[in-house]
Amino acid sequence: MVEFAYNNSITMGNGMSPFYANYGFHPVSSNPATSGPLNPASTLFAHWMHAVHKESAEWLEAAHECMCHYTEPQRAEPPKYRIGDLVMLNGPNIKMC
Repeated sequence: MVEFAYNNSITMGNGMSPFYANYGFHPVSSNPATSGPLNPASTLFAHWMHAVHKESAEWLEAAHECMCHYTEPQRAEPPKYRIGDLVMLNGPNIKMC
């Protein structure tokens, strides 16, 4: 039930549920045999899924811009190293063979 709830919940990253992004419809929580068919014609379905993926990409781009808005002002320019410059290394993270 937790997996079902997670896959059917809308995420901030793309504005749709993971299930909807993959299959193009929300899963039914009742017996699927009692509901009507969910399988449209293949060309219509492909066109529709293309629109869903495009909308998902737009939401992800908006989330990326929102994240950059908060992180870019604090981000410092990385140092420019040249061959021969002395640098300090963190020893425990260096693996010697």
